[in-house]
Amino acid sequence: MPFFDHVGPEPDDYDTSPKQDVRLTQLGSASTKTSFTCGDAFGWANRTPGVPDLDSRVALDTSTDLASIPPFLWGLIASYGRHTMPAILHDVRCDASKAAAGNGGRARTAYLRRHADHQFRHTLKAHADQGVVTRYIMWCAVRLFGFRPLGVAVLAGIIVSMLHQSSNVFVSVSDLLNKVTIWPWLSWLDWVPQGIAWGLAQLATALRPNQPYTGIMIAVATISLVALVYRSFERPAAGGPVRFSLPALLSLVGAGVVGVLTAPPVLPLVVVTMVTRFVLWLLDFVMHWLDLAWTKVLRLIDGATPSNVTVPEGAMLPAAVPPFPGFFPTP
Repeated sequence: MPFFDHVGPEPDDYDTSPKQDVRLTQLGSASTKTSFTCGDAFGWANRTPGVPDLDSRVALDTSTDLASIPPFLWGLIASYGRHTMPAILHDVRCDASKAAAGNGGRARTAYLRRHADHQFRHTLKAHADQGVVTRYIMWCAVRLFGFRPLGVAVLAGIIVSMLHQSSNVFVSVSDLLNKVTIWPWLSWLDWVPQGIAWGLAQLATALRPNQPYTGIMIAVATISLVALVYRSFERPAAGGPVRFSLPALLSLVGAGVVGVLTAPPVLPLVVVTMVTRFVLWLLDFVMHWLDLAWTKVLRLIDGATPSNVTVPEGAMLPAAVPPFPGFFPTP
């Protein structure tokens, strides 16, 4: 059950040998999101040799952002690797599911997206050789955040529960964050982890009593339940009737369970990584303006004002203001 290269002029001309590599071209972009085009046409078949189904084919020059993994989780799962081709195919199928909304509404999108997510998990096992926990975490992310209201509700419930259960830890986490992210020569930035720790401590203190915590969790559970039921209505055929799908409901519940079980050990890494990324961004921001000021000083020393200086072609100029780090890509 591998990927196969498209090798001939006809749509069904696919190689008989499994595909092992893929060519990508990075696209220039002014945003923080990096995109690529795929230099190969390929597809996934459930047998060897085989011809991929129409919805399991990746066209030449397909645009992709690879695996939509937040930067603060790259230490655990990179956005590319053995799972690159499964991620590209998943992107293609997700785009197709969104396009199908015009001929079947959200219920049609839900049906196609569920099958795309299922195939993604299957290819992570059969092609990428990802471990059970890793592939289920990746499947959980695309399954829940494929319908953002559900993903946000589940994530909010996990965070609120952790703050409530570990309030004493968050109250005293400031020193730990300082020691992990701020070294002596960066002591002037210690307000960053201290501020984040203070914010977490305030939230933890507010959620420590059972009354507000219970109310918030009831609200989160209600939103999650409504989102679960809503997303479980699917349209299997374009133009056909909308039906409640028990497999869809069970897969969403399963993804939620995986998220609840795996999020607690991951969240400390998320906090530390986000603090570090923010500190690096602040340093980049400060150094940008220092670089700009130093350039102007050198020009003034040379006897010219910044307004009448002609910059030689190819001369080094200060880089643009560094963009604020992005945290949450669209799965």
